[in-house]
Amino acid sequence: MTTPQERMRALKWGFELMGAAAHNPRLDSAIRSRARAILRIYPYVQLLAALRDRSALGLPEDFQRGLDEAREFFSELRTSDRTPEDVKQHAVYVQRHYPTPGSWRWLSLPGARHLLREWFELSDTGPT
Repeated sequence: MTTPQERMRALKWGFELMGAAAHNPRLDSAIRSRARAILRIYPYVQLLAALRDRSALGLPEDFQRGLDEAREFFSELRTSDRTPEDVKQHAVYVQRHYPTPGSWRWLSLPGARHLLREWFELSDTGPT
């Protein structure tokens, strides 16, 4: 079972992995471009914390899309023959506690507002 701290850490590491992939000359230009495109809609940790602290009702649609697209991107990095081994390993670490596809959608349901605080926890997010 994934704890809120592990989930938030995976989201943070995912953001960092995409940032590194966007500038990694060992990756194809198409992969670097895709990483940059996802970063434009991927919610960074501080923004998620702000939503949590305001008791927002769910995540904005573009954030949900960014999280979904990032999950697909990490899977592709892990399975591609053209991905360097160190990048594949980074993707494995990210995906270990990364939210399952669409799992944030239930946060937008009526009555689920209080769960956002429990779902995203900032402590112990590890090094930057």
